[in-house]
Amino acid sequence: MLTHPTHDALCTLKLDGKAEAFAELLSEDHGRDLDPATWIGLMLDREKATRNTRRFQTGLRAAALRHGDACMEDVNYRIALDGPSMRKDRSDAKKEYEK
Repeated sequence: MLTHPTHDALCTLKLDGKAEAFAELLSEDHGRDLDPATWIGLMLDREKATRNTRRFQTGLRAAALRHGDACMEDVNYRIALDGPSMRKDRSDAKKEYEK
């Protein structure tokens, strides 16, 4: 498959999201029927999504979470809410409210 010079330029400029969208639009038949403003809009949306995903993944790596495969279903709310520290916090809050 031949590469398009525009695709190569987008990759060189590290606009990976736009390069992906450009390649997809070239390969799809209905992509050729779109006007240039729509092409640019789709490519910008893809670039924005790619950068947001990359930023989120970088933040996750920087967070150094102890349990990388944890999910909401793994949380035991009974232990967290009935622990002695929670009772202490509730009593402190009640005292502050009564003042």
